[in-house]
Amino acid sequence: MTRLITCGFEAQSATEWSGTEGTAPEFSTTVQNSGTASVRFQNTTASARSVRFLVYPDDTTGIGKSVFIRAYVRIDTAPAARTAILAWDDETGTGTTSFYCIKVNTNRTLICAASGGTTGTASAALTLGTWYRLEMNYDGVAKTVTPYLNGTAWASPISADLGGGHWARFGVINSTTADIYFDDIAVNDSSGTADNGLPGAVFTSPGSTAKVWTGSTWTAKPVRVWTGSAWVTKQTRAWSGASWH
Repeated sequence: MTRLITCGFEAQSATEWSGTEGTAPEFSTTVQNSGTASVRFQNTTASARSVRFLVYPDDTTGIGKSVFIRAYVRIDTAPAARTAILAWDDETGTGTTSFYCIKVNTNRTLICAASGGTTGTASAALTLGTWYRLEMNYDGVAKTVTPYLNGTAWASPISADLGGGHWARFGVINSTTADIYFDDIAVNDSSGTADNGLPGAVFTSPGSTAKVWTGSTWTAKPVRVWTGSAWVTKQTRAWSGASWH
């Protein structure tokens, strides 16, 4: 299996990621794509805030790898300035250089670019208060990056050569004001026979309910899981034919 990182922020703990830049995000238990929690970067004053996940132990391990990164993203307040929000980094996992990324513009369109890039084929504008699945494939063999919105590439691959890479980053990576939620992080690479492509959608039971036989009829009941201290509504896992999501 080549699922390298999975994080739905269910533990609501900074131990779920490898490090932060700037002030750590807040946890939200009222707004989430699935499960019971998400993280929120609510910048009321301009600042750079992100979390990073160590995917490989060092930059050279990432040479020649094809890496697939996913995050569910919800924008409640658009950034006042263009910012990277999802990135593959080959240096320290901090700062505003040495990565390829998906950026959100002030008009809520997305572009795929190098860390210093300001132009690119733009996606449709994202609707405020709506969850979207963002994915990016950094192909270390073809030396390209391809961005995806809800499973569809909105732009052709761009040329990219980091010479490796080992950090996946999420947040308001460039200093600006914004209010953005993240949930259901995942990172795959192309090795192995499963989970070796885009992570794809997180599947949940419709309406977080399942049909239960009461003795006389089938009744919709919440999907509940015991965490060890409480019953909570949780996402389910589904087999796509090649991998678990």
